[in-house]
Amino acid sequence: GVVAGITPFNVPMIKVIKQSAMALACGNTFVNLPSEHAPRLSLRVAQLYHEAGFPAGSFNVVLGNGAVIGDVLTGHPRVKSVTFTGSSVVGRHIAEICAKQLKKYTLELGGKSPLIIMDDADLAGAVRAAAMGTFFYQGQACMASSRILVQRGIFERFAQALAGAASGLKGGDLRDPGTTLGPIISGRQRSRVKTHIEDATAKGARLITGGQFSGFQCAPTVLTDVTKDMTLYYEETFGPVTTLYPFDTLEEALAIANDTPYGLSAAIYTSNINHALQAASGIHTGMVHINAPSLHDEPHVPFGGVGQSGVGREGTECDLDAMTEWKWVTIQLPSDAAGHH
Repeated sequence: GVVAGITPFNVPMIKVIKQSAMALACGNTFVNLPSEHAPRLSLRVAQLYHEAGFPAGSFNVVLGNGAVIGDVLTGHPRVKSVTFTGSSVVGRHIAEICAKQLKKYTLELGGKSPLIIMDDADLAGAVRAAAMGTFFYQGQACMASSRILVQRGIFERFAQALAGAASGLKGGDLRDPGTTLGPIISGRQRSRVKTHIEDATAKGARLITGGQFSGFQCAPTVLTDVTKDMTLYYEETFGPVTTLYPFDTLEEALAIANDTPYGLSAAIYTSNINHALQAASGIHTGMVHINAPSLHDEPHVPFGGVGQSGVGREGTECDLDAMTEWKWVTIQLPSDAAGHH
């Protein structure tokens, strides 16, 4: 039947290809509603499908206000499956629409991904992973390391090293190959990031580096002494901001890591494989990366989260059930006069 795919602004090319390729391979047609902040790549993908010889109408793009078109597309009776990447708030709304028609849906939503750093970790590697996992695409990524848990013995060393790495990142126009940090996607999102930082510092959080704004540019920001009454403790900021938390034991780190309604991705840096596997088992997320950043993806893996981070998984084999229907067919062969089949 028809599969609807609603894709985000941050990784539009990756998402529209992941969603559409499997849908088309399973014999469906596909309708893409891209974010109004990033529509052009979907049009380019449509052109590529056309050039590859796909029949007209097999891959389709609808442009416009997602809040309006999304409801119409998701609720259309000819749409049999919906796949969405975006915020948990919108994801719950899509689930409600799909539930009324008992149609399938796959939701890849927000996160508050923890990065745990043990005192036996490769410190330089952990700092690089934290910087990449936090500030990639200005922190506008669902898997961003927005919570970094550091064993107390190396906490201050790590904090200063990360602050140095963060302050060394070049901001500006992302069309410049030398630029690492670009602008925040919209005025609404800029306001959210700024409000989260100001709320935290007003309530006692210590600003290790960053916090300054220049237009839509936000300096890479590292905060510590963050408490549960601060908005960014539980809410996803979706900006170049991370928070540091000291811990003494791995059990304490796991308790902090799991103190969130989200459960998308996590990472741990340690040279002790037993600690790594204990963390992988104990963290309530859909994905865990050992001695690697929390931000990672491959086309064939079961990509997705638990809790407020989503329903179902993306990935070649995982998508089969979402893009097809099982049918049980039996055959009773007629018997001849002798009773043979």
